[in-house]
Amino acid sequence: MQKEQRGKMWRTVVTIIVSVLAIIMPFIVVFFVGICTPPQYADTYYGELHDMYARLKQTEGKKVVVVGNSNVAFGVDSALMEGLLKSGDLDYTVCNFGLHGSIGTKVMLDLSRDYIGEGDIVIFVPEISNQLLSLYFSAEEAWYALDSGMDMFWEFGDDVRGTLVGGFFGYVAKKYALWSGGTPAEPSGVYAHSSFDERCDLKNYERPYNTMPGGVDVNNYIEFNSSQFDSGFIDYVNEYYADIRAAGAEMYY
Repeated sequence: MQKEQRGKMWRTVVTIIVSVLAIIMPFIVVFFVGICTPPQYADTYYGELHDMYARLKQTEGKKVVVVGNSNVAFGVDSALMEGLLKSGDLDYTVCNFGLHGSIGTKVMLDLSRDYIGEGDIVIFVPEISNQLLSLYFSAEEAWYALDSGMDMFWEFGDDVRGTLVGGFFGYVAKKYALWSGGTPAEPSGVYAHSSFDERCDLKNYERPYNTMPGGVDVNNYIEFNSSQFDSGFIDYVNEYYADIRAAGAEMYY
């Protein structure tokens, strides 16, 4: 009788183990495919984010960190800023830290938060639009950027990591399809990793027509309307500000 009961117990245990493996095996397979497949978006515009992140992490001494979106990528000349500061006897390294709106303003704050230290200055210049003045981010496009450096994943809070995990299957499917087809994602014109120099400034691509007559984009006027700011975003920026102030830094909007 006891032998029969033990047999039933083991059959139950084996059934449970097999069932659990059947459930989690697809996740394990997708995880290893995603990790083992070589980067496929490294040459695209998104590939620059890890360079910006690595440069910020590795910069020693006092820094001016300009945080924003593509307005920073296209509009900031960190070498020029650094030179002007030095001419005034201000010894700062300037870090360009803005790339693409769909990656999300919150993501740029998350990636920079722990690397702002004593004496640093953060200049926060998000683009003026409802989407970029909120906690929005695109998991799909964030994965394109993470493709060049998975270490960035651990800089995010549980909320962002959870959303990224939810988008991992779609990202891996696209990444694997590109790799198996031998056709990594290709850059498009100025939107390329190679357009940035070693300082993460967008200087390696001529932009003779990338100008605004009169200095104004007539299709996208700036409106200083507080209703554009999402309340959760305001709270988050204030938390970021409190954290870097505690680290001995200053922040200007």
